[in-house]
Amino acid sequence: MGRATVSPGSCVATLSRPGRLGENKAGLLSKSAAGTFVGRYGETEDVVDTVMWLLHASLISGETVHIEGGARHKSA
Repeated sequence: MGRATVSPGSCVATLSRPGRLGENKAGLLSKSAAGTFVGRYGETEDVVDTVMWLLHASLISGETVHIEGGARHKSA
């Protein structure tokens, strides 16, 4: 197994913590999730699936895998 880094972007698990976004949480999450290529935020399972894949990807080395649904690349 090579060495790689997993970089989760905004995930539902981190954004849904109590008090994190206030009263308009659902609206804010929905609107900002629409700004990703996949139209949603990642779930814990998305991160786990990526890590499990990397455990078996022996030729991946020195890479950072961004798990953020393409939000970094979506133009405004």
